[in-house]
Amino acid sequence: MNKIGSPPGPRPHAWRSGPDPVAHAQYRAYIQQRNQAQFRGETWNLTLAEWRELWGDLWPLRGRGREHYCMTRRDWTGDWTLHNTHVITRRQHAQMHGRHRFEGYRSPARERWLARLHIPPGRPGRPRKVPVCNE
Repeated sequence: MNKIGSPPGPRPHAWRSGPDPVAHAQYRAYIQQRNQAQFRGETWNLTLAEWRELWGDLWPLRGRGREHYCMTRRDWTGDWTLHNTHVITRRQHAQMHGRHRFEGYRSPARERWLARLHIPPGRPGRPRKVPVCNE
C-alpha cells in the first residue's frame, strides 16, 4: 500500500528559518509579535535580524514569570523600531504598564474595544472599589 503525501509531524526541511529548532522558534515568535502589533494598529519596523539582535543572549530567559524577559517599547505611542524597543524583565514591564495606565495612556486596541462597547474615547476606565477598613 503506497501512502500519498508527507508523513505527519514537523518538517524541518520545509521551514523558512532552516532546520535549526531554536531559529525556527525565534522566527515564529517574531512573526507572532509582528502580527499582534499589526492587529493592535501599531507600526512594526523591525527586521528579523534586528529583532534577534535585541534579544541577544536573553532569548532562553523569556517566559511568563516575574523575572523572565519580554520585549516592549520605550515610548508606547511610538513605532516598534530598533531605537524604541528594549528587552526588560516582566516585573519592570508591569511597573511601566501601571505607570502608563496611571498617566491615562490607552492602546489603540483598547480604544477600539471601548468603542464597540459604546464608551466614548478618553473616558477613564471603571473606577476601582477601594475597600473600607472599619476599625
